[in-house]
Amino acid sequence: METVGSNENLSIIVMIDRRSSNRATIHRVIKEDPPSDRLVSPVLRDLGSANMGDPQTLKDFIIWTSTNYPALNYALILWDHGGSFAGVCWDHGVNPNERLTMTELETALSGAGMHLGVVMFMACLMSSIEVAYQIRKCCDYVVASEAVSGPYIWHFNSIFAHVCNNPSISARDLASFMLVFHGMNIEWQFGTLAQLDLSQLDNLATAVDGLGKLLKDNLRSYGPQIERARSRVENTLTYQNGTQHLVDLYRFAEEIFYDTTITSESIRAAAWNVMVAVSNAVIKSRVGPYS
Repeated sequence: METVGSNENLSIIVMIDRRSSNRATIHRVIKEDPPSDRLVSPVLRDLGSANMGDPQTLKDFIIWTSTNYPALNYALILWDHGGSFAGVCWDHGVNPNERLTMTELETALSGAGMHLGVVMFMACLMSSIEVAYQIRKCCDYVVASEAVSGPYIWHFNSIFAHVCNNPSISARDLASFMLVFHGMNIEWQFGTLAQLDLSQLDNLATAVDGLGKLLKDNLRSYGPQIERARSRVENTLTYQNGTQHLVDLYRFAEEIFYDTTITSESIRAAAWNVMVAVSNAVIKSRVGPYS
């Protein structure tokens, strides 16, 4: 980040929680030329042993940043372990079991009293309907992976340099650049990465609810077909215990729709509705070597 640094058009504010010292600090990233492997950006606030799994910590950070560095547009990057609906941003200090649940994430974002253009999750498994639906009223776009992420290198300098060169960039275009740039990067090893339009989440949730109800009501008639569809769809592992209870939503609906042994037109129509709704919500997606 210090390769680019903040300037009159861009403020890069980071909150770092160090496991080694169990101390969290806030910095405004400055440019270092030539760059080194050490952090030179000065500490603006020392938060002590702040709990990263407490929604108040994230809320206070957003409020403090927007108060001291007001801007026309805001993007938030959350970087840590992720577990889809199980949570994100585990605390690695004195509160090792604490993390932000989806309800707490929504509480932090909505409680900060500002609307975000982009929320990017540098964490496993966060491109899921449960995550996106929960924060749909807090931001416009999400960039995240639905899979467990392999080793990766994020070239923030390229993202921030792009913003510096295009200070009026829209949230949609910024989210697209984040995804496309890393999709072309030879060091990019995410299993998947997607850009989600959160204005489509209510329609997607309605479609999923409709299909889910029909499948539940027809388990006796189509139980084997539903189980077969589930088994054919790609699994993703949860962060904490490695169980496989996350699947690709579009692929599951696709399996249901194209199963000719399911003779219920209402079920197949509901599956089609999910496929259309997912396609409308996913603006762009990339697949890497860990897929």
